[in-house]
Amino acid sequence: AGVEQVDESAAPEKLATQDDQSQVGVRRGSEDSKKSRSRSSPAAKDGPSEDKGGGAKLQTVPHVGRSIWYKNMEVVVRFVGDVHFAEGTWLGIELATPGGKNDGTVKGVQYFACRPKHGLFIPWVPGAYSKA
Repeated sequence: AGVEQVDESAAPEKLATQDDQSQVGVRRGSEDSKKSRSRSSPAAKDGPSEDKGGGAKLQTVPHVGRSIWYKNMEVVVRFVGDVHFAEGTWLGIELATPGGKNDGTVKGVQYFACRPKHGLFIPWVPGAYSKA
């Protein structure tokens, strides 16, 4: 299945409130906004991919701090929730080596903190990632 590419820096921007900026780690939208949104998988170049981690495929959203396999790399989940640059539930992950796009901050909104070029956001899709 093909995956359409989305550049985080080109995604539509919403205004972030001070409360949005102060919450780092897990971010959830209101129940009403969740019901009105489509739960289909967001398309992104950093989306689901086959990995060779060998662990059980995750069917529930991983918690912050859990290690998962993403593109044959063991990464650590640093954020789970809604983001201002796209619809759906997203994982903010920290890579062990500098191959990411950010430090956990996108367009001035900090979702988590890590070293520069070690952070990346990927859409949550059940069964797309494996336990490390």
